[in-house]
Amino acid sequence: MTGDIVQENVLPKKVESVFYHSFMSGLGNRMRAWITTSAFAEYLNVPYIMKWRLDDACGQTPFEDLFEIPENMQYETGRRYQPNANTLWIKKNYPNNNFHARFIEGNFDLTQKEFQKIVDNQKRHIKPLPFIQERIDKYLNKYDFENSIGLHIRRTDLKEQEKTPDWWFDREIQKEIDQNPNARFFLATDNKWTEEKFMMKYPDHLFTTTCEYDESEFGERYPGGDRKRHSPTSEGLADMLLLGSTLRVYGCHGSSFGRFGAWYGKRKFIIPDLKETMSDEEV
Repeated sequence: MTGDIVQENVLPKKVESVFYHSFMSGLGNRMRAWITTSAFAEYLNVPYIMKWRLDDACGQTPFEDLFEIPENMQYETGRRYQPNANTLWIKKNYPNNNFHARFIEGNFDLTQKEFQKIVDNQKRHIKPLPFIQERIDKYLNKYDFENSIGLHIRRTDLKEQEKTPDWWFDREIQKEIDQNPNARFFLATDNKWTEEKFMMKYPDHLFTTTCEYDESEFGERYPGGDRKRHSPTSEGLADMLLLGSTLRVYGCHGSSFGRFGAWYGKRKFIIPDLKETMSDEEV
C-alpha cells in the first residue's frame, strides 16, 4: 500500500519518530543537522534515532569516537534499524532555518524563532569524549580566548574557497589590529600551508592549537577541492568548539564549521560580501 511507503526527506502524515541518517558530509554539516533534527524530535516528544555514516569528509571517524552518546538519542550502526512509514527519515543536512521552512512551516504551530530556542537548547547534548574535552580545556587555560578573535580559514577540501580568499582575511585582521594594536586571534585551519603563512605574517597576534597534518603525497592540497581531511577529526572538533569561546568568528562561505563554532558560543559569525570577493576585479 502506498501509505506504507517509507520515503526519505518527506514529512509523514503522523510523525512517531525522527531518524537522522548522516550522509556524505563533513563535521560541521553533520552537527548542524544532528542538533536540528534532535530539536524537532524534542518538540514532538518522539524518539530520536541517528546513524552516522562514515565518510572521508569526516575523516572516517565514528560518532562514538568523538562524542558521548546523548541520553535522548537511539544511536544505530549497521543495518539493524529500519525506519517505518511514521518515521521522519532525514538524509540531508538541513540547517535549522531550511528545516523549518521545509518541514515545520504550515504543518506545525511553531515559529522559526520558537524553533530556534529549542535548537539552541540542544547544546546540552554535545559532550565531547574526555580526551577531546581535555584538549579544549588545555588550550582554554593556555590562551585568553575570551579576549581573542576567531578565524576559521578552511582550504584543503573547500571547493568554494574563492568566495573567501586570503586577502579578505588579511584585510579583516589588519582592520582589527588598526583598532586595537594588541588584538589577538585564534586561527583554526585544516591546512598546514595556510597556518604557516598567517603565523609568519602575524607572529605577535595569532595563536593556534598544535595539529597533526597528513603530509603524505595524498595529503595537503592547496587550493582545495579534495574531500579527504588532512588533520584528525577530533582535533577539528576541539578547534570548532574553541571558536565559540572567542569574541567573534570570521569564517568561510560554504563551510558550516566556523558558523557552528560561533553558534555554540553565541558569537557573531562574519563572512564577506560576495559582491566584493566575487567581483570581476578580484576573480
